Amino acid sequence: MNWRRGLFRLWIVGAALFVTAVAFVSYSEIKAQFDAIAAKRLHELHRQHLWHRRQTGEPRPLNAELVGIGPK
Repeated sequence: MNWRRGLFRLWIVGAALFVTAVAFVSYSEIKAQFDAIAAKRLHELHRQHLWHRRQTGEPRPLNAELVGIGPK
């Protein structure tokens, strides 16, 4: 039995499990921060859209650059 090879493989598996555990624990916080930033950007785009409609009286397409929002 090659101890070096076995311990190296064990270290690789342990590192992968650690990365997976950290991602699992941190996912909800990271997603909440991303959603807050995305909502702020969408609110700003909507505010600009409404301002343009009030100024010109004509609808302007809402150009949203967020994933899954707006025309493709």
